[in-house]
Amino acid sequence: MHPQIIPALAGVVISVFAACNGSNGSSGSTAGATASTDGKTIYQKTCVACHNSDGMGAPGMYPPLAKSDFLLADKYRAIRQLLKGSSTPVTVNGTSYTGMMPPQPLSDEEAAQVLNYVYHAWGNNGFTLNAADIKAVRDTLK
Repeated sequence: MHPQIIPALAGVVISVFAACNGSNGSSGSTAGATASTDGKTIYQKTCVACHNSDGMGAPGMYPPLAKSDFLLADKYRAIRQLLKGSSTPVTVNGTSYTGMMPPQPLSDEEAAQVLNYVYHAWGNNGFTLNAADIKAVRDTLK
C-alpha cells in the first residue's frame, strides 16, 4: 500500500466514526452545528457518513433517505428517530437495514433544518417542519 494512503484512510475512518456516533465527544454537543447553520450543512456534519451525500445509505446497514417510503410515511417517527436514535431493524423500500441510528444531539431548530433538507433533497417531496414540531415530539420523549 502506498505510504500516503494509510494516513488518508485513517482520517476517513475517524471521520466516519465521529459522524456515526453523532457527537464530537462533548456533553450536550450539537455535533459542531450552530443555530444559523442550514440543514444541508448539518446533514453533511452528522448524517452523510452513514446515509451518504446522495442520500442512498449503505446496503444492508444504513437505509436510503432518498425516496424512502419509511421516511416519507411518518414525520413523527422520523423526528423520534433523529432525537432518540434506534437499534431496531427497519424495512425501507422493501429492503431490511440493521445499522444502529444514534441519537443526534441537535437543537429543535437544527433538527427541523436537517429534516427539512432531507425531506426536500434527492427528489423527495416530504413534510416541512419547524422547531415547534420538534419540541412537541421531544416533550413526549421525556
